Amino acid sequence: MFGLRLSLFFAASIAIANASNLVDRFEHWARDFKMDFRDKDHHENVFAKWAINDNFIEETNSKNLTYTVGHNQFSGMDSEEFHSFLGLSGTLGDRASIKHKIDEAKCLYGCVEHHKEVSKLDTIKCVASCLDNKSLGAMAMPDEVNWVTKGGVTPVKNQGQCGSCWSFSTTGALEGAYFVKYGQLASFSEQQLVDCDTRKNGGKDMGCNGGLMDNAFAWIEKNGGLVPRPIILIHLVQPRPVDHVISRVRLIARAILRASSMFRPSPMQI
Repeated sequence: MFGLRLSLFFAASIAIANASNLVDRFEHWARDFKMDFRDKDHHENVFAKWAINDNFIEETNSKNLTYTVGHNQFSGMDSEEFHSFLGLSGTLGDRASIKHKIDEAKCLYGCVEHHKEVSKLDTIKCVASCLDNKSLGAMAMPDEVNWVTKGGVTPVKNQGQCGSCWSFSTTGALEGAYFVKYGQLASFSEQQLVDCDTRKNGGKDMGCNGGLMDNAFAWIEKNGGLVPRPIILIHLVQPRPVDHVISRVRLIARAILRASSMFRPSPMQI
């Protein structure tokens, strides 16, 4: 009988000590974060919620996870009060909706992360597969666009007896992109690409012996742009090193690859 009483005494002493320690830590927390209690009931209400959060903190940190948690100025609130404090609505807090947006973002990132390793068409198809019908509907394009009547296409050009179709396709794409962006039609120089976008000048194309649009875009980006056609005629009359060709039009070819531009209607080169 005496032993049972002694055990109960020690148990009660430990409980009192723990409770006292909990109260002391709560008061210390209240001072640190300058808590202002309206009355005794408010004080007790905050303490009760703080104690629940304190127990959660102790249990979490006892698991030796890769992270630890601790008290902050919100430790005296429950979840409902915390959401109300931040102004969060039930719609924003919908886990299913948030998860959908996160999954969509991950899918889109996966499409563009390695876009240089796959065709542009595959990238577009991948992006479209990530978006729901509602998102695609917001980007719906017209059935047809006549870019000639809109003033977004230059007159027909003649490449002559020169295998430089790649340069004409490049300038046509850039002219269309420039028109969509700035509302002005410019005619860029194929001759500059034929003469300057060569292995000797750090390019990958081969003038009248062939080339690729992607290579030309990279060369234009590296060299700061492409000059309008009338300007290059002056250079043909008065030759000067490629390094001194002054670009008057800054066209960053990377913009063509941006996912947001892939769905934007613009003149097409084939």
